[in-house]
Amino acid sequence: MKMLKNKRLLVGICSVAIIGTIGLGLSNSSQADGTNKKEQLENLKKEEQRLKAKLESNQQLLQSESTQEKSEREQDEINIKKIGIEAGTLQDEIYAPDPRAKLEENIKSLKGVMETKSYYEKLKNDPKHGKEYARAAEILQLKKKTLAEIELNFKEGKKSIEQLTKDFEKLKAIQELTTGN
Repeated sequence: MKMLKNKRLLVGICSVAIIGTIGLGLSNSSQADGTNKKEQLENLKKEEQRLKAKLESNQQLLQSESTQEKSEREQDEINIKKIGIEAGTLQDEIYAPDPRAKLEENIKSLKGVMETKSYYEKLKNDPKHGKEYARAAEILQLKKKTLAEIELNFKEGKKSIEQLTKDFEKLKAIQELTTGN
């Protein structure tokens, strides 16, 4: 068991060293050319996979882990998130997303989200919050109508992608229910 703890400690130290190295590399990314950014992205992805594999291999030991091991695991989880964010940002720098494809994806996604909120209609008769749900159902219907217009304009090319994206962002920001409920 002591050997396992020493091994974990060594892996933890190596992880911190690698992440530190990657972090330093990213701080100089403004000077790096496309090839270096691609290499950095590949290194980030490899490190993320390595940390995920480490966490998965230690799943069976969660019940008996020490405070230090728990702390190391939590730090690894935080590092995975940080690496994922850095990799996503770097990937967007290298491979700029197509605004048209991104808008199309966002429209599809918002449609799905709005479909899950169809329960507002069923809750209009709620004795305590019925009025709020009725108003939310109305707002949701207006949002669906507006989204359908944005989608039609997108398909028919009646407005620029930039304008449609602005319209979409405004629509997405509208809340059906206020947070005070």
